[in-house]
Amino acid sequence: MAKCTWIFGKEFMRFMDPAQDAQLRNARGNRGKPRSLPDAKVEAARRRLRECMDAAETLEAIREIVSNLLGCETMHLLRFDCKTGELSPFWSFGIHAAKRSMIDALDEPASYCAALGSTYIARDLEVQSSEGHHPKLNVFVPIRFRGEVTAVLALPQFLPQKLGFDKIDDEIFQILSEEAGRILFYEEAGAAVAKSPEPKL
Repeated sequence: MAKCTWIFGKEFMRFMDPAQDAQLRNARGNRGKPRSLPDAKVEAARRRLRECMDAAETLEAIREIVSNLLGCETMHLLRFDCKTGELSPFWSFGIHAAKRSMIDALDEPASYCAALGSTYIARDLEVQSSEGHHPKLNVFVPIRFRGEVTAVLALPQFLPQKLGFDKIDDEIFQILSEEAGRILFYEEAGAAVAKSPEPKL
């Protein structure tokens, strides 16, 4: 059964309306979880991305959402070329140069995610069988721009208490897929249009 990790960083409080804020404070005080708190998490993620004004802020929003709401402090964004099918490094957080082999290992499942066009969850069953632990979870989220997959967000190494995913996690994956590319690749697309030759009349 999926275990929900309730991590709600202070930076997300400004994306909640007063009623949701009050519910969250009551939940913490009463050690309970109001029925509408999951909706607050989803809405906070959506607002955070929609308020971004440039690519740098969007990358920071991705980091905040993934770290605080999903429980993953390691992430890697791969740019996907739909014409060639190739992936190239775009941005990462929590992955050092010494862990380059980890990045290389993400290419194949990331390619599968891009072709699939939907979130792909890979479970490392060898870790489970050899060490007797829960399987290691790797999540790959397609990032769309104008309806096409333009990047893949790889999320390896979730927090140890993250044993699976629930409906709220799935909704946040969907928000990342639909909203993160909107500003992230907008300037790039505009530059490509500016460089294209003018049509002959």
